[in-house]
Amino acid sequence: MSNDLSESVSQWMIKAEEDWEAVQIMAAHSRPPFSLVCFHCQQYIEKLLKALLTKNGIEAPHTPTICGVSFNWLNLMLPD
Repeated sequence: MSNDLSESVSQWMIKAEEDWEAVQIMAAHSRPPFSLVCFHCQQYIEKLLKALLTKNGIEAPHTPTICGVSFNWLNLMLPD
């Protein structure tokens, strides 16, 4: 993996970990804001998928939904 590619994967992972940290902080609250917890869980998964795509040489889409990212991931995993 090239340095640029490795750096890009690292950046996606750092962003994902920030979302997961937000989930943990909010979930520890006595009355967590469930919609925000769910949002950051979704963001966490989306960024992990983008890191996986990037690691496999596929440009992570700029789509704002997990559906678009998941579609690209499935294309990567399923044989032609």
